[in-house]
Formats: sequence, structure tokens, C-alpha cells
Amino acid sequence: MEDDSTFYTYSLDVVSWLSGTVPRPAVFYLASVPVSFPLIGLTQLVQYLFVCRVANLTPGELRSRISGATGHSQGIVSAVAIATSATFEEFVDNSRKALKWLFYSGLRGQQAFPVTSVEPSIVKDALEGSEGTPSPMLSITGLSLKELEPHIAKTNKHLPSISQLFVSLSPLKHTHFNSSYPNSRHDTFVCAKCHCDEFEPCLVVAWHWKYLWELGSWRC
Repeated sequence: MEDDSTFYTYSLDVVSWLSGTVPRPAVFYLASVPVSFPLIGLTQLVQYLFVCRVANLTPGELRSRISGATGHSQGIVSAVAIATSATFEEFVDNSRKALKWLFYSGLRGQQAFPVTSVEPSIVKDALEGSEGTPSPMLSITGLSLKELEPHIAKTNKHLPSISQLFVSLSPLKHTHFNSSYPNSRHDTFVCAKCHCDEFEPCLVVAWHWKYLWELGSWRC
């Protein structure tokens, strides 16, 4: 861990948290990117190890009984560690490598995307509008990527370069996640509604220029 990092004020002492030697940190701390990345990976790997022990199988033997597995987001790292481990020794070694990668991935990601506070008025406005707590990601449903991209391009014409929207993930054909970097100079609320006929899903996209939040698809 880097000495100058301010992201680990309550450390990463999982054993002490579980044993009660030190108080368990609040959910807000545990859910932060630098902490949750390695902790989620640790939980996944421990669950696999637990199944091995209960079933009295080596990691390789358990793996051979699974037709296939994959991971979402950072879960891919755990999937790789499991897929490349035949013995308990290999599993422990690969788990260490996986957790080290997850630790630095979470740390570097947070350093590249600093934590910023949200004005209480923005949070209040978003919650009152049933739009959820503001965050840097926007969930969009009801449009294909081809249909969505022109709206993103049109919207970006009105946003500064540091706040440009981009599609960061498309888990389903008509479900996409957009991301944008916070811009502390703007807190203007913008609402744009795409045109569609009465039989087509209509997307309502709303965001503050510095924060995005989850919304669903609407119908005209």
C-alpha cells in the first residue's frame, strides 16, 4: 500500500474486522472502489475455496465438474485465478496475484477518478425526482447502441471536453451504461428526451453536468 494514499484510512485488515479485534468500517468505506475491488475478489475466491473444502475436492477437481464460468467486471480476475488453479498451492498463489491486481486496479482507478462531494441541493433534487443518488454513471435502456450514439454525439456538443459522455458498458442489446467525468464548474440540470413514435420505447436522459444517475426507459 502506498504511504501517501488517503483511501485506506481504516486499512484493509479483513481478519481483524471479522474477529472483532478492531471495529468494522462503515459501508461507505467498504463500498469505495479502492477497498471494494480487492474485498469482492477475496469474497469470491474464499467462496470457491469453501466449496472445495466442503466437497473434499481440489480446486482442479471442482473446476473439472463445472461446464463453464465467467466473471463480470473485476469478477473476470477471480474467474482467471480459478481457471488456472489445479492444486491448493496454485490456488493460493494465483489468489495472491489476483488480489494484488485488484488492489492496484481499484487504487489507480480512484486516483484517476477522484472522489468529489455532491452539493446537498443536487442530491435532494435527484432523490425528490426519483432518479436515485447522483453518481458518475448513467443506465440507459430501450435503445440499441446504434440508436443511442447519435443522441450522445448531439449532447456532447453542449458539454465541455472533460464532461463528455461515452458508453462504458453494454451488457445487453438495449441496455447501456454511460460515464462522464465530474465537472465541478457546472451543476446545471439538463433533461433531453429522444423522439420516438407511440409504439417505440422512449428514452429520458437526465443528468447534472457534474453527475449522472440511473434512469429507466419511458414510453411516449
